[in-house]
Amino acid sequence: MSEAPVSTEATLPGRGLKFFDSLRRHPRAVIVVFLAVLVLGIPVALIMGVPVYSTGATVQVSPRFMKTLRDDIELEFQSNTQYLQFIQQQIRTLTRHDVLESALRQLDARFAGQVHPWRLEGESERRSIYRLQRSLRAFHVRDSYLIQVMLDSPQAEGIEDVVNAVVEAYLTVARSEHIYGADQRVEQLEQREAGLLASIEQLTAERTLIAQALGVTAFNPNDTNPFDRQMQKLLEEHTDARSRRIEADTGLAAFLAQGETDMAMRSISESILSDPGLNSLKASLNQRRATLLTAISGLAKNHPARLDANDELASIETEIATRERALHAQLTEAIEKRYRNAAEQAQVIEAALAGTIDEVSLRSREYAERFNLAVGLNKHIQLQWNELDRVRDRLNFFEAEEASPGFVRLVTPAMSPLYPTGTGKRKLLILVLMAAGGLALLMPILIDLFDRRIRTANEAHRLLGFAPMGWVIDHTGLASSEPTAAFVDEQLRRIAAALIRDRDRHGTRSLAFTSVKPGGGTTWLVRALTATLNQLGYRALAVEANAYHPDPAYRPENIAEASPPIAGADPDAPAQAAAAASLSALLADPGRAIAPDRQDPRVPSLHAGARPGQSSLAGLMHLPEALACLTDHDFVLVDAPPLLTCADAEMIVRGCDGGLLVVGAGQISKGELGRAVRLLQRVDPKVAGAIVNRIQPFHSGGYVAELMSEHAERRRIASPAIGRELVAAVGAVLREARHLAAAVLLSPFTLTRRLFGKAGEH
Repeated sequence: MSEAPVSTEATLPGRGLKFFDSLRRHPRAVIVVFLAVLVLGIPVALIMGVPVYSTGATVQVSPRFMKTLRDDIELEFQSNTQYLQFIQQQIRTLTRHDVLESALRQLDARFAGQVHPWRLEGESERRSIYRLQRSLRAFHVRDSYLIQVMLDSPQAEGIEDVVNAVVEAYLTVARSEHIYGADQRVEQLEQREAGLLASIEQLTAERTLIAQALGVTAFNPNDTNPFDRQMQKLLEEHTDARSRRIEADTGLAAFLAQGETDMAMRSISESILSDPGLNSLKASLNQRRATLLTAISGLAKNHPARLDANDELASIETEIATRERALHAQLTEAIEKRYRNAAEQAQVIEAALAGTIDEVSLRSREYAERFNLAVGLNKHIQLQWNELDRVRDRLNFFEAEEASPGFVRLVTPAMSPLYPTGTGKRKLLILVLMAAGGLALLMPILIDLFDRRIRTANEAHRLLGFAPMGWVIDHTGLASSEPTAAFVDEQLRRIAAALIRDRDRHGTRSLAFTSVKPGGGTTWLVRALTATLNQLGYRALAVEANAYHPDPAYRPENIAEASPPIAGADPDAPAQAAAAASLSALLADPGRAIAPDRQDPRVPSLHAGARPGQSSLAGLMHLPEALACLTDHDFVLVDAPPLLTCADAEMIVRGCDGGLLVVGAGQISKGELGRAVRLLQRVDPKVAGAIVNRIQPFHSGGYVAELMSEHAERRRIASPAIGRELVAAVGAVLREARHLAAAVLLSPFTLTRRLFGKAGEH
């Protein structure tokens, strides 16, 4: 039944893209997407279908910055990435709030007394800025150094003024910001300039006060202190005064000690001898003396005339001596006073010079301190003037560089638009219709493309690792279609033939049929294969082993309802007989004889016998013995519960000669089938196989559709024409649209149910 798994991932073809078949399967998706795009697109077309006027300006962003006034180098970006980042930064700067605010204020100033066209009546400035931000389009022109600034507006008047104002405001900001932190740095430099000027003014005022106090107009550090020369002269004069005072004191002391003057002054004797009064007195007295001497000459010593003359001569001598002594005393006193006066004058002069020296010394010290302070102020003021020059040079540099082109410059200003541009409402509506149609046609293909469910036998083959025993198309609703029902019967006969071959080869008599998940069609497949085997002449029995979800086809009451009542018989006898003829009874006593259900002569069956509320069968360990007791049948087909949802399936598969995995096409995903295969490998049945059930035929071409047609016509049929398939697909969509329209007329609830109902209801 199964062979060694081989890699078939690259050899087996997939289902591919079936455009017309996707339209047939998903007409509801086509209609929903088409209506949704129309509902969303028509208002957009009506709103955006208004012709607009467009204008733009071009700005160049240089990849390098030219030499500045201070630096003799050129700034340039090191890579194209850095330049593109700088371009994006400039684009963001163009639409910055402050730039647009400055632009609108420039327009307000230009349209003084009037409202420029961009402003709306009653609109605030902030809303105008936000609206301008949304309307402006700034983008980098590929493979160039240009930025294009575009503005679209329903009105043509004044939009070029708006664009030019925005570009002008941007250029102003860009020039002021191309030197990092220029505003803050200029502000700091201006503050420093004001501080330096205030400091210089204060220091100059202090120096002026010192100059006024010292009586000078300039302070040269090489000039000597004028008080130094005065002090030197005073010291010399003081030395001379001291010498004269010492000389006067010495002369006074010598005069007092010796009673005679020095060589520089006339002596007392000379003064006495040269005194005119004394000399006149002496002359007259000497004359009298000579007369007396003449008179006494010849007179005796005792002569009275001689005695009188001697007395008179003695009186003359005494008079002269007295007069000399009086003159000597007078001269001595006068000279002493003269000496003392000279000494006192010398002392006064010396003391006065000493005081003057002290005063000049104090003034010289004060002068030196103030002069040196003024010289220091001079130096400090000069240093601050030098710093002020540097600050002003820097300010002049910023002022000059702000007016320079920098990195950005205007290439082409915006001009007034001549003609409106735009697609218009009609063109947009056509585009919306085309988009709605395109998306509506694309949606079914996308649904099938991203659908992870198993749909073909080849997909199941790739995941299983071995070829399925057979496959059956979806039989739901095909009872009235004789050709399709005949093709289904043909597929069942092929599967029955495979079962017969496997029985002849491996002796597989009892087979467990389990689906991956509920709803795989296991019960229908088991009963249909049982009927087919019986038609072929083999005795086949369908055994229900699914207590997890018993099928109504195996209900015990069907036996009582189908059997005619017998007169005098117990009315509960049919039910008791049905309960006795069940798999549960057989598992409880594997050796007992049980008659199968003959309600449908084509499908002999044995129900599970599960009681209400029972979800699993008891005694599954006796299943091989119980199945071996059914010796009257060539095939025993066991209808097991789903493998992934019920644990009984594993025990049932282990208790049979083989296990068949029923894969419901369009119902399980690839991941679910992969988990089921791994679980089946762990169960490790004696023989394993798979059947793909409910395959949907591809009506737009494909192996299944061609086989169905050739089987029905009993001749070779060419592939259907594209036109016919397109008509069929469109017809399916139109039928679904008609049903939806009828649902709209009935009730909105019915429409919602049809639009968003389960896919199986279609």
